[in-house]
Amino acid sequence: MVERLIKEDICLEVCPTSNKILVTELEHSIKNHPLRRIYEKGIKLCLNPDDAGMFGNISHIEYKIAKETFGFKRTELLDITLNAAESAFINGKIKQNLINNVYKTFNKDDLSELDKIISNATNNHLKQRLIRRLEEAKNIISK
Repeated sequence: MVERLIKEDICLEVCPTSNKILVTELEHSIKNHPLRRIYEKGIKLCLNPDDAGMFGNISHIEYKIAKETFGFKRTELLDITLNAAESAFINGKIKQNLINNVYKTFNKDDLSELDKIISNATNNHLKQRLIRRLEEAKNIISK
């Protein structure tokens, strides 16, 4: 399944807040969520709130959980945001503008951090995606 998700460039929408409630295997603990493992396998994922009325979550809470509970760095969260933008069902020009705007938020510290993450990445799929992110960020920032 992992190889198929990667090969077909499928982006998983993940919501740890609702998953901890709905997925019995997680035993109602966010710490049991495989978010970090999914990411490190090179599977494209994006963070999305589920039913806000039922679960009381919004996007920034899911990002906060990813950072505080799973140790995601800012650059990894930017990668996740780019996954979402690239997978969005929107017109090509609007999509490209959205992607470019995310890349414009990268700063020199992010580029340095991304370089470190690439050096430490053990999964080739993830490493290749992050190398592409680094190159694209440098190109857009330099314009």
